[in-house]
Amino acid sequence: MLAWVAWLGVTAIDAQAHVTSTSLSHVVVDGANVDYRLDLNPVDVAMAIGLIQDAGDPLPAELLEANQAPIAEYLEMRVTVYGDGAFCEPGPVRIETAGLPERLRAGLTFTCPSAPRKLLIQYMVFFELDAHHVSIGRLESGGVKADFLLSADNSEFEADLTSLAERAWAQAGRFLLLGLEHILIGYDHILFLIGLIVASLRFRYLISVVTMFTLAHTITLLLAALGYVALPGRLVESVIALSIAYIALENLMGWGMRYRWAITFGFGLVHGLGFASVLAELAGEQEIAVGSLFSFNAGVEVGQLAIVCVVYPLLLLMARFKLQVRVMQVTSAVILVVALFWFGERAFAW
Repeated sequence: MLAWVAWLGVTAIDAQAHVTSTSLSHVVVDGANVDYRLDLNPVDVAMAIGLIQDAGDPLPAELLEANQAPIAEYLEMRVTVYGDGAFCEPGPVRIETAGLPERLRAGLTFTCPSAPRKLLIQYMVFFELDAHHVSIGRLESGGVKADFLLSADNSEFEADLTSLAERAWAQAGRFLLLGLEHILIGYDHILFLIGLIVASLRFRYLISVVTMFTLAHTITLLLAALGYVALPGRLVESVIALSIAYIALENLMGWGMRYRWAITFGFGLVHGLGFASVLAELAGEQEIAVGSLFSFNAGVEVGQLAIVCVVYPLLLLMARFKLQVRVMQVTSAVILVVALFWFGERAFAW
């Protein structure tokens, strides 16, 4: 148990909290014309074309603005569209830098030989940098919308435009897997959960804090993804780091945990905003989008349950050897160090 926590802490210091890079694809089919809008992380773009070598390197907006041609060339080589099996001719790539430093938007256009009944998208953006990269997409055709995901394992998306509505819910399973992956490789959420679990072996305590965390992050995940709540990403990530540090410090200091459920609920609201960053701009009033959001959240809950099912039995085993208090202390100390490092990195760009 202690060795695993120590390994997790060392690994986490060198990792970003949400190590999965995410882009947003918005595809609109109008007759034979396909408009493909990509919202990208500027850091991913800069690394892809060799402007920086590390995600922590300084990246002035002027550097990206001066390299629009290499960016356009990179994207043109990695996004391909086919209509009814025929190659759709790409047009010039438009690069929009108005959203910097948060996002960089690219507009790609394709002209198919005729209005397609079936559309095939081949997407290879950033996979050479990050095998976990995903592009969260929305396809629109004839007033009907459907969500999709593109990843290294599923780099092609094919849709029958004549039955798009029937296909919309078919992506629910993939959004569930995205949510599962997101929490299992999101070290900050894992450490927060472990910090809560190691504090007490009482089952009633475990149920109360996990329930409050689930309820809170579900609320803000949905509100943020639907566009009702928006906070700067750096602020959210910094507060998440502080929440982890506080829980660890509370464990070490032995402060009373009578109101731990309320504290967990408050911090859970912030963690929900962190989850929502993965699904930014996917929202809308459409039932399809809401279904995808619930699928993603269900995946998060499955991952959370898996963590509890692994950690809690290990703690019960440690308690049999009267090691539970020592495990709690060492685990909390590791979590505190990592969380404070993350806070400095996020708040002050160490």
